[in-house]
Amino acid sequence: MIPFKLNRERSIVPNEGEQLAEDLIFAANALLSRTDEFTAPGSRKYNHGRAAMLLSLAADALEFGASASIGHNRADRYHSRARELRSRVTAMTAG
Repeated sequence: MIPFKLNRERSIVPNEGEQLAEDLIFAANALLSRTDEFTAPGSRKYNHGRAAMLLSLAADALEFGASASIGHNRADRYHSRARELRSRVTAMTAG
């Protein structure tokens, strides 16, 4: 279970959700690459949990972007990407 959930405080345009998601995905991937290269095996699980949290927040941001979109194609693309991220989070946090 991810301990944080993203909440939207004001109206947004769809690409604000997309851009935030991309920034969070970038940060998660950077954390994972540093973890794999430089971290002791005992710390990897902790860092993978932190990366999973960032990816979960990215999925939230994409869903907010989808809810702000009036175009079905964009909304479908954002929802699809959010589902992919949530699947990745589930795989990272399983077992």
